Amino acid sequence: VGAAAMAYVTRESPPPETELKTLSPWRTAPGSSHKYTPRTVKRQAQAMNGLCEYVHDGDTLSFIPDGDGRELRVRLHGVDAPEKGQAFADEARQWLRSQAQGKQIRLLVKDIDQYGRYVARVYVGESCMNSEILRLGFAMRYEKYCDPVQDADLASAEATARDARRGLWADDDFINPREHRRRYGTVH
Repeated sequence: VGAAAMAYVTRESPPPETELKTLSPWRTAPGSSHKYTPRTVKRQAQAMNGLCEYVHDGDTLSFIPDGDGRELRVRLHGVDAPEKGQAFADEARQWLRSQAQGKQIRLLVKDIDQYGRYVARVYVGESCMNSEILRLGFAMRYEKYCDPVQDADLASAEATARDARRGLWADDDFINPREHRRRYGTVH
């Protein structure tokens, strides 16, 4: 993470409220029974600290912000981990669990997706879980949602794994998770 992003993450007061994105109160996400409360996320990014309560898969976790008992679903920004039943899905989930579950983490929230999940960079200490899971080859970069400048570290991490044929990059028959969902749907 660059110095400007780290300065923002550690800053106590948020930047001026410009370009806000607000969700409707108690809206149910499409195709889900999960309800979320009204939230406003600054497009510049919002920093949050709290506990990683549970890791659902290689790119989704449950998070409880400090001083707040509500549970939030968080999707790792720029990461597309294999779907349940795909090669490396279990490895991705287990790795993220070993790194984050039950630990204090810091989020740099980028957006809220159509399912009501907070899309964020996830940090355990100084380690960015988004970059690390890509570097290990347990996930692919979700290029569609990556900014070429702000997310250059994600592209570099993925290239490192691909060049070393690490993880899913060692499997010539591996199907991109996005393509897998298109063909077979999502398995929960």
